[in-house]
Amino acid sequence: MIPGFLEKIHSHLYSNIQDKTLSFIQNEQTSYSEFANLVLSKYNDFNTIPDSRIGIYIDNHIDVYAAIIACWLNGKSYVPINPKWPTQRIQQVCKIAQINYIYTTNTIYKEIDDIQYLSKNVLDGRDGSFQINLLDVHFDEAYVLFTSGTTGVPKGVSISFENLDSFFDGFELLNYQVTEHDRFLQMFDLTFDLSICSFMIPMVYGASFYTLNEQLVKPLALYNALETHQITFALMIPSSIHLLENYLSEVELPNLRVTQFCGEALTTNQLQKWQSCVPHCQIDNVYGPTEATIYCTRYIAYPNSNLLNQNGIVCIGKPLEKSTIYVNDEDEIFIGGHQVSKGYLNDALNLEAFTNIVGDRYYKSGDIGKSIDSDYYCLGRKDQQIKVQGYRIELTEIENAFGQLFPNQISVAIPKQNENNYTEIILFTLVNSELTENIILMQLKKVLPEYMMPRKVMFIEEFNYNINGKLDRNYLKQWTN
Repeated sequence: MIPGFLEKIHSHLYSNIQDKTLSFIQNEQTSYSEFANLVLSKYNDFNTIPDSRIGIYIDNHIDVYAAIIACWLNGKSYVPINPKWPTQRIQQVCKIAQINYIYTTNTIYKEIDDIQYLSKNVLDGRDGSFQINLLDVHFDEAYVLFTSGTTGVPKGVSISFENLDSFFDGFELLNYQVTEHDRFLQMFDLTFDLSICSFMIPMVYGASFYTLNEQLVKPLALYNALETHQITFALMIPSSIHLLENYLSEVELPNLRVTQFCGEALTTNQLQKWQSCVPHCQIDNVYGPTEATIYCTRYIAYPNSNLLNQNGIVCIGKPLEKSTIYVNDEDEIFIGGHQVSKGYLNDALNLEAFTNIVGDRYYKSGDIGKSIDSDYYCLGRKDQQIKVQGYRIELTEIENAFGQLFPNQISVAIPKQNENNYTEIILFTLVNSELTENIILMQLKKVLPEYMMPRKVMFIEEFNYNINGKLDRNYLKQWTN
């Protein structure tokens, strides 16, 4: 069965909107017609590859988006890989996902075992009318996103076309009344699942999307994109409000009609700041882990109304149409329904993360929550997992990486809110005359992505342990102040 969202994207690639702008990336505008030709050239070549998964080096380039759609039209899954990741992490991802081919738009060819590169220059040598038959295509897995793992090995989350189609069905029922005239903001790294909504939804409706200008510092790039491109629909993380802090008094965005916040807890203070800047814009708080396909709940923060919150954290609202939420006796949020992933590529992890409740399959989110009058609240993490700039991070993965580099040392990673309310990571370790902060950070950069890097390393004489013999993390938090 052809996924509904993909059928709509396919139809737009050769419909009467072909001359309309699809995207604006790095000051380069691309029409639907031009995009269709890019997709076709990649589709033809991807079609000859026997593998069901293709790795894609992500880049702020229209060809990357064309490669994603070409994978989907072939019924293949794509695995986004950031070429800035350490080589070791890329090798882990390729091994776990059984990737043999990586598509790249540039000349980055890291020495990865048993990998063949698909070059943009090679693939783009074909022309022709856009004729792709979806009737005979088998649609199973749509993409795999890798998140931080507690053992030091990244977890591959498999999302099916059914999951993604269920998300789209739920999105449609949110009644945003999206049209081809809407302009979407796409501010996310393509290894982050919020990016998928930011480019997929506009393609479904024949609208357009706009990315940030990488030549500008991020706060200015975000402000510039919202204002210059007259964005009408923006999905952002709450810390975006802090990025725009110096511009809030100047913000005038009369065209912005919908803002969604996701990826981090949204505070009432953040929400009220944004409401004052865009008083005529609908502001929604949406929630959902990668395993539940982008987001699975929505709360509308109506202006001049009682703002539902718990301890200053804004309500996450009600489940989307094909999702269900359950909070158990220990206040942990469980997510069920058609948006929930079929699981991780490593089956052993599935036994821990997924469970059956009265015959239905649920994902154990690890988030602490509660339900009040049919509205849900997410109030923190059950474990040591945190989010930094929207990226989910297991603190134990950082500690594990440190332990492999310095086997005779132990470390503890502690999250800290800085003066701008950003979450930073402070790494504690024991005093060692042979180690300095600079040495530790230089070594960690070789194995950890940038967003997982500690902001600071602190040396202490000894660690404290609690009555149960466990290392006292709360004791360390006082040293981060």
